[in-house]
Amino acid sequence: MMEYKKYLSSDLIILNPKSLDKKGLLLEFSEQIGKKIAIDSSKIFKILLDREALGSTGIGHGIAIPHCKTDIYDSISILVALSKEGILFDSIDGKPVNLFFVIVASSKSQASYFRVLSNLSRMLQNSSSFEKLLQSETTDELYQTLMDSE
Repeated sequence: MMEYKKYLSSDLIILNPKSLDKKGLLLEFSEQIGKKIAIDSSKIFKILLDREALGSTGIGHGIAIPHCKTDIYDSISILVALSKEGILFDSIDGKPVNLFFVIVASSKSQASYFRVLSNLSRMLQNSSSFEKLLQSETTDELYQTLMDSE
Protein backbone atom coordinates (compact mmCIF):
# COMPACT_ATOMS: atom_id res chain seq x y z
CA MET A 1 0.00 0.00 0.00
CA MET A 2 1.18 3.50 -0.80
CA GLU A 3 2.18 5.21 2.45
CA TYR A 4 0.13 8.36 1.79
CA LYS A 5 -3.16 6.39 1.85
CA LYS A 6 -2.82 5.86 5.62
CA TYR A 7 -3.06 9.61 6.16
CA LEU A 8 -5.91 10.48 3.79
CA SER A 9 -9.31 11.32 5.20
CA SER A 10 -12.49 11.78 3.20
CA ASP A 11 -13.26 14.95 5.17
CA LEU A 12 -9.97 16.54 4.07
CA ILE A 13 -10.90 16.51 0.38
CA ILE A 14 -11.91 19.80 -1.24
CA LEU A 15 -13.43 20.20 -4.69
CA ASN A 16 -13.04 23.70 -6.14
CA PRO A 17 -11.57 25.68 -3.22
CA LYS A 18 -13.20 29.05 -2.50
CA SER A 19 -9.92 31.00 -2.45
CA LEU A 20 -8.33 32.10 -5.70
CA ASP A 21 -4.88 33.19 -4.53
CA LYS A 22 -1.98 31.49 -2.80
CA LYS A 23 -2.31 33.09 0.63
CA GLY A 24 -6.08 32.60 0.68
CA LEU A 25 -5.67 28.95 -0.32
CA LEU A 26 -3.13 28.28 2.42
CA LEU A 27 -5.49 29.88 4.94
CA GLU A 28 -8.47 27.83 3.68
CA PHE A 29 -6.43 24.63 3.77
CA SER A 30 -5.06 25.44 7.26
CA GLU A 31 -8.59 25.99 8.59
CA GLN A 32 -9.78 22.63 7.24
CA ILE A 33 -6.78 20.76 8.63
CA GLY A 34 -6.93 22.61 11.96
CA LYS A 35 -10.58 21.63 12.40
CA LYS A 36 -9.85 17.99 11.59
CA ILE A 37 -6.81 17.55 13.84
CA ALA A 38 -7.89 20.01 16.58
CA ILE A 39 -4.91 22.35 16.24
CA ASP A 40 -5.01 26.13 15.98
CA SER A 41 -5.27 26.82 12.24
CA SER A 42 -3.32 30.07 12.55
CA LYS A 43 -0.27 28.06 13.65
CA ILE A 44 -0.61 25.71 10.68
CA PHE A 45 -1.06 28.71 8.36
CA LYS A 46 2.10 30.38 9.68
CA ILE A 47 4.17 27.20 9.30
CA LEU A 48 2.91 26.68 5.72
CA LEU A 49 3.61 30.34 4.87
CA ASP A 50 7.11 30.07 6.32
CA ARG A 51 7.72 26.97 4.17
CA GLU A 52 6.46 28.76 1.05
CA ALA A 53 8.85 31.64 1.80
CA LEU A 54 11.73 29.18 1.25
CA GLY A 55 10.45 28.45 -2.26
CA SER A 56 7.16 27.64 -3.89
CA THR A 57 5.79 24.14 -3.43
CA GLY A 58 4.08 24.50 -6.81
CA ILE A 59 6.11 21.80 -8.55
CA GLY A 60 4.69 22.36 -12.03
CA HIS A 61 2.39 20.39 -14.33
CA GLY A 62 -0.67 21.57 -12.36
CA ILE A 63 0.52 20.20 -9.00
CA ALA A 64 1.42 21.83 -5.68
CA ILE A 65 2.49 20.04 -2.50
CA PRO A 66 2.49 22.58 0.33
CA HIS A 67 4.02 20.76 3.28
CA CYS A 68 5.48 21.35 6.70
CA LYS A 69 6.81 19.60 9.77
CA THR A 70 5.89 20.78 13.23
CA ASP A 71 6.21 19.96 16.93
CA ILE A 72 2.54 20.83 17.57
CA TYR A 73 1.22 17.67 15.92
CA ASP A 74 2.14 14.03 16.47
CA SER A 75 1.06 12.35 13.21
CA ILE A 76 0.62 13.18 9.51
CA SER A 77 -2.45 14.61 7.80
CA ILE A 78 -2.98 15.16 4.11
CA LEU A 79 -5.56 17.50 2.62
CA VAL A 80 -6.26 17.12 -1.09
CA ALA A 81 -7.90 19.86 -3.15
CA LEU A 82 -8.89 19.89 -6.81
CA SER A 83 -9.49 23.09 -8.75
CA LYS A 84 -10.93 22.36 -12.19
CA GLU A 85 -9.98 25.82 -13.53
CA GLY A 86 -6.59 25.95 -11.85
CA ILE A 87 -5.25 28.61 -9.49
CA LEU A 88 -2.01 30.59 -9.78
CA PHE A 89 0.36 29.43 -7.03
CA ASP A 90 3.82 30.69 -8.09
CA SER A 91 4.56 27.28 -9.62
CA ILE A 92 8.00 26.69 -11.06
CA ASP A 93 6.49 26.46 -14.57
CA GLY A 94 4.33 29.57 -14.04
CA LYS A 95 1.14 27.62 -14.80
CA PRO A 96 -2.01 27.35 -12.65
CA VAL A 97 -2.35 24.49 -10.16
CA ASN A 98 -5.22 22.00 -10.33
CA LEU A 99 -4.20 19.52 -7.65
CA PHE A 100 -3.04 20.44 -4.16
CA PHE A 101 -1.66 17.94 -1.65
CA VAL A 102 -1.19 19.69 1.68
CA ILE A 103 0.85 17.72 4.20
CA VAL A 104 1.15 18.59 7.88
CA ALA A 105 3.48 16.23 9.70
CA SER A 106 5.08 15.77 13.08
CA SER A 107 8.75 16.66 13.23
CA LYS A 108 9.23 13.20 14.74
CA SER A 109 7.79 11.32 11.76
CA GLN A 110 10.62 12.10 9.34
CA ALA A 111 10.80 8.66 7.67
CA SER A 112 7.03 8.44 7.10
CA TYR A 113 6.99 12.05 5.91
CA PHE A 114 9.57 11.33 3.20
CA ARG A 115 7.79 8.11 2.17
CA VAL A 116 4.53 10.06 1.81
CA LEU A 117 6.24 12.67 -0.41
CA SER A 118 7.92 9.94 -2.44
CA ASN A 119 4.68 7.93 -2.87
CA LEU A 120 2.71 11.00 -3.93
CA SER A 121 5.38 11.91 -6.43
CA ARG A 122 5.38 8.42 -7.91
CA MET A 123 1.57 8.28 -8.11
CA LEU A 124 1.42 11.69 -9.80
CA GLN A 125 3.98 10.68 -12.42
CA ASN A 126 1.49 8.06 -13.59
CA SER A 127 -0.43 10.06 -16.18
CA SER A 128 -3.56 7.88 -16.01
CA SER A 129 -3.82 8.38 -12.21
CA PHE A 130 -3.32 12.11 -12.66
CA GLU A 131 -6.00 12.33 -15.36
CA LYS A 132 -8.49 10.33 -13.27
CA LEU A 133 -7.95 12.70 -10.36
CA LEU A 134 -8.54 15.72 -12.60
CA GLN A 135 -11.78 14.21 -13.90
CA SER A 136 -13.28 13.72 -10.42
CA GLU A 137 -16.70 15.34 -10.10
CA THR A 138 -17.27 14.86 -6.35
CA THR A 139 -15.16 14.73 -3.21
CA ASP A 140 -16.09 11.05 -2.82
CA GLU A 141 -14.91 10.30 -6.34
CA LEU A 142 -11.64 12.17 -5.75
CA TYR A 143 -11.06 10.31 -2.48
CA GLN A 144 -11.84 6.92 -4.05
CA THR A 145 -9.54 7.61 -7.01
CA LEU A 146 -6.72 8.42 -4.57
CA MET A 147 -7.38 5.24 -2.60
CA ASP A 148 -7.51 3.11 -5.78
CA SER A 149 -4.39 4.58 -7.44
CA GLU A 150 -1.07 2.76 -7.47
